[in-house]
Amino acid sequence: MKVTNWRRKLMQGLVAAGVLAPSASYALDIPLGDPSFENYVVSPGLGYAYAQNPGGAYRPSSPWVDDLDSPPGFAQDAGASNWLYNAAYAEIATNSRRASPRTGNQAMHGLTGNFNAQELTNVFEANKTYTFSIWAQNDEILNETNGIGVYIFDGNVPFNPLAVSGGVLAGNSFTTTVPQRTTGMTAAQSQANWAQFSITHTVGVGAPEVGHPIGVGFRAFKDSAVDDATLTVVDAVTQVLYLEVNTTNGQTRLRNQTGATVNIDYYEVTSASGALNKNTWSSFQDQNLAGFPAGNGSGNGWEEAGGSSSTVIGESYLTGNSGVANAANIGLGTAYTVGGTHDLQFKYGAVTSVTPVTGDYNNNGVVDAADYVLWRNGGPLQNDPTPGVQAADYTTWRTNFGLKASAAPSTLITGAVVYVTSASAAAVPEPGTILLVGLAGTVVAGLCRRKKSDD
Repeated sequence: MKVTNWRRKLMQGLVAAGVLAPSASYALDIPLGDPSFENYVVSPGLGYAYAQNPGGAYRPSSPWVDDLDSPPGFAQDAGASNWLYNAAYAEIATNSRRASPRTGNQAMHGLTGNFNAQELTNVFEANKTYTFSIWAQNDEILNETNGIGVYIFDGNVPFNPLAVSGGVLAGNSFTTTVPQRTTGMTAAQSQANWAQFSITHTVGVGAPEVGHPIGVGFRAFKDSAVDDATLTVVDAVTQVLYLEVNTTNGQTRLRNQTGATVNIDYYEVTSASGALNKNTWSSFQDQNLAGFPAGNGSGNGWEEAGGSSSTVIGESYLTGNSGVANAANIGLGTAYTVGGTHDLQFKYGAVTSVTPVTGDYNNNGVVDAADYVLWRNGGPLQNDPTPGVQAADYTTWRTNFGLKASAAPSTLITGAVVYVTSASAAAVPEPGTILLVGLAGTVVAGLCRRKKSDD
């Protein structure tokens, strides 16, 4: 067998076995109906068209002209509704110049903050992260309301972001910080002036939206335009921390395959069926790991939350946070009951903004004795107000001793939960290593056959 054919068969076998996940390394696009708004029928001679009267009644083929919280059909909550315009209309000076379409020939403008949405035939899958994005730009003159919002919702629920039960999974994000077309901009400059706005939602194992149609939507106001909507999906383990659960022995561990350190100050694992074992759970507080200090009840380290049971375990670091390094595997003991239901949910508090403190020369989040040792040893020093290593650095360290880096409030993130067996939990070699081993085996087998024939 040729090596190229052997390699192809090997890779196909690995993919089929689930050892390699093609979607783990890059995003896959999920098709949207009319993503660039080119299917709208713009009224001849006007250069624009409303979804309803006044301004030219028409029946566009685009699925965007519906907010999905009204009866089926091209109906909006407001009579004027959103409208479309083409590139020529954008360049008319008397219109205060709209944003020139980013791609294609048409873009969508907003009126009175109406919502536009579509429900897809694709369904939500567990342990996947979905990102819905849209590009936006404001008019040259902002004489009316402006701003946009983007949403991901459960397609089984009538879309209504203004209601508590409106099906929104991620969103309610609204911003007026949108690039504005300025006076004197050419069409080409306006095309380059668009900015992308995104919302992300991770689906956990057992989440209620699993198997339900994916819904995406946006809203725009009078002075804001949108163009080029996209929806992508990747394996959640490449985007968020995940909890690995060994169903054979009950062992659990926290894993990071995102490619960067993730700072956390809280986590919780829940099970509606009671599949957790709090007695054999090994918390951060129990372990007192380096970088994950055990607290003493004052919030100075990791402390188990009260009321831990077979349905919930968790702990928090009230006055600080710990970094889960890329490729880290942190054991949490036998927190899963073997034979239990696969309904675990994992969430954690991600700290995305940390302000370092002057004198924290090793940048570990606190000015302590280790910073003094680093200064005595000649550096290099981080968070140093003066270049180089000098006597004044000692005064800075002594003045700030005990101070800690301040962090913005953490954001609660839905992590992934991956169930494995003892066999599949073993370390999987890198694809290149697998290939080299396979090649070596092929060469050895070939040499053996040749030697046998020579005898």
